[in-house]
Amino acid sequence: MYKHGYNLKKQNPFSKYRGIIRKKGLHYFMKKCAYVYLFPPYWRYFKKNKKFAFKDETLYYFYHPYNHAYINERTIEIPLILSFIRKYTFGAKILEIGNVLSHYIETDWDILDKFEEQDNVINKDIVDFKPAEKYDLIVSISTMEHVGFDEAVKDNKKILASILHIKKNCLKKEGKFVFTVPIGWNKNLDNILKRDAIDFSEVYYFKRISWNNDWRLSAKGDVLKTKFAKPCIGANGIVLGVVSDE
Repeated sequence: MYKHGYNLKKQNPFSKYRGIIRKKGLHYFMKKCAYVYLFPPYWRYFKKNKKFAFKDETLYYFYHPYNHAYINERTIEIPLILSFIRKYTFGAKILEIGNVLSHYIETDWDILDKFEEQDNVINKDIVDFKPAEKYDLIVSISTMEHVGFDEAVKDNKKILASILHIKKNCLKKEGKFVFTVPIGWNKNLDNILKRDAIDFSEVYYFKRISWNNDWRLSAKGDVLKTKFAKPCIGANGIVLGVVSDE
């Protein structure tokens, strides 16, 4: 599934970084450059084979230059989600909500994304999506926090409504919806998690514990009080939740 060198897009950084300096200042720019340009060689020599434990598995941290996956939460989100996908045999019906994994690996499952136009991507809002055949597994990486939030008219009820819709209308009996979300991006979602408003069958909280992007399983309260990291290293905490139709 993972192919080394997949989607190595060349990006011209100059016009992008000029805009960053104008908007956020030289200090922000210098700190970002340190992570973007100095961290990759550090990873290759010191962190390439570094692992972390999850349930009964030992997983490798994920490295990819696309969107600097090695310095943000993607480094742990991707191996976590792939650990669930690997448990499903050939022929299982899988859906990804939010077109994320296809930027990093070759995918062979259905992808639903409201905005991103790409071959084999279904452009529909999740609350309007009713598949002809339900799915054994539905996965999502850092997408649910945008539901009802990154829209012209914000809707704080849409996240819970979408999860209920997925469970009722998209999952097979005993199917699983597995998703990750960052802490600190959407305060409404953070509050939903604090009050345990989502009926998880499993839930795990992870916290970034070092400058070089190491993570560990942590207590819910400890993770939910973290802030979104700056300047360019994403979230300092994530949640992995499993919703089952049992």
